[in-house]
Amino acid sequence: MQIIKDAFVTSCGHSFCHTCITTHLRSKSDCPSCSQFLTNNQLFPNVLLNKLLKKTSACQISKTASPVEQFRDALQQGYAISIKELDNLLSLLAEKKRKMEQDEAERNMQILLDFLNHLQKQKVNELNEVGSHVQTDLHFIKEDINSVERHRIDLYRARDRYSLKLRMLGDDSSTRKPQDSSRERNSSGIASSSLNVRVGMSAGNLQNKKSDGKTQVSGHGAQRKDALSGADSQGFNQSGLFVARKKRIHA
Repeated sequence: MQIIKDAFVTSCGHSFCHTCITTHLRSKSDCPSCSQFLTNNQLFPNVLLNKLLKKTSACQISKTASPVEQFRDALQQGYAISIKELDNLLSLLAEKKRKMEQDEAERNMQILLDFLNHLQKQKVNELNEVGSHVQTDLHFIKEDINSVERHRIDLYRARDRYSLKLRMLGDDSSTRKPQDSSRERNSSGIASSSLNVRVGMSAGNLQNKKSDGKTQVSGHGAQRKDALSGADSQGFNQSGLFVARKKRIHA
């Protein structure tokens, strides 16, 4: 139950809060306690009850209020205090204020330190995650570099093989030309030698024919001499035939 504020008493002797009883009389015309007929003109302020209620309220507030509230209430009610007591109170208040400010600053610093530690831990975790991603990216980049290097080496090797093949083809063509010229020289030499052999054979045949003709002439002459000279012509013919054969052999 709440304490009555601004108490009013009815003609039947019941006390109510002024706000509560006026609200009730707007809808009904009786006393809430005894149901006796009642109007607004039958309401009167209860001065004695209001004083008692104020004292009761002050006692309850003093029991539940803090010392600061009590001190403030005492000053507001005109409590007498000396300057010395007021200076002591001001010193205590200043010391209390300084201590409270220091405690508040320490709490704020602790809160800030906790926040920074949490933020540092969070950033370290993020850095580790990013570092793992960076390591993975570096690994892939390294593999790509190795692949490109291998491909470039293969290209260099293919280029060297192609250059070597071109040089070999050039060397083959240069070696074929001297062989062809030597073959031509050999064929021309063979042809000239065969021509010389043929010419020599023709000359030998011609000389043989000449020697045969001379032999025939000398034979006819010898026959004529044999017919004229007699028995010595046969020996001369034989010697002539021997000489002719010898010439034919040497030819």
